[in-house]
Amino acid sequence: MNYTHKALLAILGIFAFLAVFVLAFYLPESNRLDRLRQRGEELKRTLEELQVKGRNLTKVRLQVSGMQEKLSRLEEQYPRSIESVYSSLNEASRRHRITILNMRAAELKEQPEPDIVRLWEISIEGKSAYNDLGEFLAEIARLPVLVTISGLHLEGGPGEEDGEPLESFIGLTAYLSREDGETQTE
Repeated sequence: MNYTHKALLAILGIFAFLAVFVLAFYLPESNRLDRLRQRGEELKRTLEELQVKGRNLTKVRLQVSGMQEKLSRLEEQYPRSIESVYSSLNEASRRHRITILNMRAAELKEQPEPDIVRLWEISIEGKSAYNDLGEFLAEIARLPVLVTISGLHLEGGPGEEDGEPLESFIGLTAYLSREDGETQTE
């Protein structure tokens, strides 16, 4: 073997070694690197989508917070039980020196459509001075609970002037919310 053959054989050996290196190491690692790049791009897209959803989630949280505020105002305006209305009326009567002789409440048999609220009639018999009665009625109108004055009948003396209190008969209508799933029974 002469020098040319040896050189050619060495070159072919180097090429064979490079071919084996490319086939055995470079191509598999290159494919793996390509898969990792693709996975990185997928994760980047997913992250961008999640960031958009996160911004939308903030908007949703603000909307939920607003709805919760509205719901709490509605629950205050339309309580679920008559006891809270009784409590509000009793507190108002104490503040305005109304002596309640009798207070009765009854749910109306014929309720309005749609079945959103329940109507309760409340009858109050009391004694007070004219001014105190006026302040009491004004406070009823300002209560957070939706209560309307449906009737008023006054009897008695001139009020505080002769020391004889005024007797009043007040009719109220209270609006209460229905329980979840509750419907009107006929």
